[in-house]
Amino acid sequence: MENETRIRAPLLLTVPEIHKKTGLSIYMIRKMIEEDKIVTIRLGRKIFVNYDSLIRFLNGETA
Repeated sequence: MENETRIRAPLLLTVPEIHKKTGLSIYMIRKMIEEDKIVTIRLGRKIFVNYDSLIRFLNGETA
């Protein structure tokens, strides 16, 4: 276990969870998703937002 590499899994939240955590409107979150401004994963009908990607976007950082 000496050379063990740890991989950090991204924090994925649903649109309502992002709304509750950040205070952003659901409309604004969905607009950012539609415009491919933040990284998302779609599983069936659920959309999961990569929280780190969202924070980078809000801080004006580019991908």
